[in-house]
Amino acid sequence: MSWQQIDTALRASNSILISAHVNPDGDCIGAQMALAWYCKSLGKEVRVYNKTNPPKKFRFLDGWEIVSDEVPRRDWDTFVILDSSNPQRLGWDVSTISANTVIDIDHHRDNYRGGDINMVDPSAAATSLLLCEFFVAIKADFPIHVAEALYVGLISDTGGFRFANTDSRVLRAAADLVDRGVEPQKLNKQLFATFTSAGLALRAKVWQTLEYHFDGKLCLLVLDSSLIDKMGADYGDLEGMSDQTLGAEGVQVGMLIKIKGVETHFSMRSNGLVDVGIIAQNVPGGGGHACAAGCTLEMPFEEAKSKMLGFIEIALRG
Repeated sequence: MSWQQIDTALRASNSILISAHVNPDGDCIGAQMALAWYCKSLGKEVRVYNKTNPPKKFRFLDGWEIVSDEVPRRDWDTFVILDSSNPQRLGWDVSTISANTVIDIDHHRDNYRGGDINMVDPSAAATSLLLCEFFVAIKADFPIHVAEALYVGLISDTGGFRFANTDSRVLRAAADLVDRGVEPQKLNKQLFATFTSAGLALRAKVWQTLEYHFDGKLCLLVLDSSLIDKMGADYGDLEGMSDQTLGAEGVQVGMLIKIKGVETHFSMRSNGLVDVGIIAQNVPGGGGHACAAGCTLEMPFEEAKSKMLGFIEIALRG
């Protein structure tokens, strides 16, 4: 499929619903904001829906309010799934809505490719990168607030251009956004170096749960999600903590475990020696990239942790 086919489908639609994965990150939000702006510029009725609202960390972006957690109505001309390898990752039942056309835009290698139009490129560092390329392909001139949203998407999924997925392709796109007025220092500070006092206190609590397993090859942190509200913090205050589990010498797999009732979610990271995307695929609905992946087990923490440690032990043995 080509970008021109996607543009044609969007232009032929009167109503467009855009949704992305549960617990949205910067790439997710950046791509949604950018595509929503474009559809609105065409005069379309646009609804951006996520099961969960954007973390406060991203609310400095102009126009973030377009992302809503209000359940959408049933009928749409076009439904766009962004940054999600499968509909289950959206966290809500897509069978509750109907659409004449489903468009799937994503960069996860395990994408289900179940849309009527699929633009799936696992070699892309971020879904926001694909949106940058979409705008170039159709010669769309977008405003600074859209450029900032896209840049946040790029730095979110590359860890500020520190991860192995940082290549010349994503750097060229970032350079183009800077040429359009983006200030890298400002956005990097907002995303990676700005915390509320409650947010720092929450991070301190999570660091106290630090554990090593398998002769130091696995490092993990644990978050009881109830602490977020109790401490007056926000989910976004934990941005980057799963990445930091790889910081200790000898660690091959890092993991932030989030407990929410009887659900246990695992955000996994790898230094490249272990494919955490394959580990996540042991769980229905789980998956991701070789160096960054996630999954959720619907079982109590101790049982879920034991099960996941078993998967990781097998992977570490190679």
